[in-house]
Amino acid sequence: MSYSTSYQAIEKQKLINIIIYDYYVSDPEDEWTLQVNREACELHLLHCLCYYIMYIFLCFSGCRSSSS
Repeated sequence: MSYSTSYQAIEKQKLINIIIYDYYVSDPEDEWTLQVNREACELHLLHCLCYYIMYIFLCFSGCRSSSS
């Protein structure tokens, strides 16, 4: 094995260690972000559902009052 090949192998291992370290360091933050995004999406869907139900209720209640 030549000097440059062994040097490349060492540098490659260092790079792999840095990538693995970065993955483990960022993992808890990613989980927190995912949880917050999921909660925000659920809240947004709940708001949309509530507005839709109110819209349907108002449409039907307006139709009944005008025909009576």
